[in-house]
Amino acid sequence: MRRLLAAVLSITILGLAIAQAQTYPSRPVTMVVPFAREGASDIVGRVIAERMQAQLGQPVLVENTFGDGGLEGINRVVRAPSDGYTFLIGTSSLSGSTTIINPWQLDLITRSLEPIGLVGHMPLLILGNRSLPASNLRELLEWVKKSGSRASVGASLATDSYVATILLRQAIDAGFRFVSNRSNAELQKDLAAGEIDMMLSPSIVSHRCLRSGEIKAFAVAASRRIGAAPEIPTTDEAGLPGFHFAPWYGLWAPRHTPDKLVARLNEALVRALDDPLTKARFATIQVELFRRDQQTPEYLKARQKADFDEWWPIVRELLVKLRKT
Repeated sequence: MRRLLAAVLSITILGLAIAQAQTYPSRPVTMVVPFAREGASDIVGRVIAERMQAQLGQPVLVENTFGDGGLEGINRVVRAPSDGYTFLIGTSSLSGSTTIINPWQLDLITRSLEPIGLVGHMPLLILGNRSLPASNLRELLEWVKKSGSRASVGASLATDSYVATILLRQAIDAGFRFVSNRSNAELQKDLAAGEIDMMLSPSIVSHRCLRSGEIKAFAVAASRRIGAAPEIPTTDEAGLPGFHFAPWYGLWAPRHTPDKLVARLNEALVRALDDPLTKARFATIQVELFRRDQQTPEYLKARQKADFDEWWPIVRELLVKLRKT
């Protein structure tokens, strides 16, 4: 009798899951951005949400739930029902590089979220305020080294920019002061106002201030120049060879979201990324899309692990040194 009841229950659950997958989505879906508005994740997320809703046939609502280095947004999705109606847009900082600063966060990501797919990546820019006595990257780095703790560098805590700033400090052997209690978007306003000296920021966040001349760009942390600002040299060209950093973006659903719903979200993501309007928009803001074969849940999961394995021995050593200074 128990076996019969168990079999009936299993069939019922399976039937409900199939019915859900066939009618999904039947109401608006929420994309959680774990950082503030106007930041890189927010800008990328809104482009994706706009195109995904055309594929899903339902509105994709963007919700900024930020705080504690992205942890509040992550927990918002972790606690959400596994019904496909809530998902997260995150960056490599949430799944790779800055989980080294808080290793338990990697456990949260890998055990509590289901990968949906990778989106794209963009390089960081090395930026400075207009009053700095430097006209190129070499002069900037020399000034920073000589200034020591009098030089202030902004980097929002638990972001890729923060890890890149740690690596820069090691690369040039400088003792500059960190300013890390604000978002990248807010720090860029501080930079324009002359309240901090420099920062590393995703190129997507910096376009307006660069066009207006409020800040100066000294280099792009990549092996090639960006199309929107071809006058900015690469770090290889400007005197910091090999210093490359390009945060990437991906989507995650709550743990135990049914495979069919994850597949549906991935399908909507892939089709959205293949849309000519999406490609044109991302080209304008310097987001380079991953190849189609890299836009899968499996590839995102593998990328998370690869990033952690690559950065862990490097950043762990640097953080130990940093805390001693």
